[in-house]
Amino acid sequence: MKQLVVVCDDRVGLLAEISEMLATKGINIENCSAEVIGPKAVVRLVVKDETEAKKILETNSFNVVSMEFLSVKLEDKPGQLSKIARLLADNGIQIENIHMMVRERGRGVYALKVDDKEKARELLKDYLV
Repeated sequence: MKQLVVVCDDRVGLLAEISEMLATKGINIENCSAEVIGPKAVVRLVVKDETEAKKILETNSFNVVSMEFLSVKLEDKPGQLSKIARLLADNGIQIENIHMMVRERGRGVYALKVDDKEKARELLKDYLV
C-alpha cells in the first residue's frame, strides 16, 4: 500500500482544498489523517490512484512524498502491537511510521513503514492484509 504525505504551511481550509482537488478529478480518499506541527501541516492520504493524485497535488504546488506501507491485522487486545514491534526490533528492523487505519470486529488494521520492507514482510507474513 502507498500513502501520499503532503507537508506544507498550515492554513484554514487546507484539508478542504486538498480533498476538493481530488474529488473534482474523481479520486476517492480511502484513508486520511492530518496534524499540525508548529507552522506546518502534515496530511497523509491513501487513495486508489496514487500516481494521479500525486500529479494533481504537485500541479497545485503541493510538496508530496509517496511512501510504501505494509498493512497488518492484529487482534484488538493488549500485547498484540508489542508482539510485532518486538519481533521487528529483535530482527533489526526500524518502525519509521505506524498508525491504525481501522478497528472492527475485534481486530485492528495498522499501516507500518519500516526500513527493511522485504525482511519485515517475511517476518509478518501471518499478519499481512
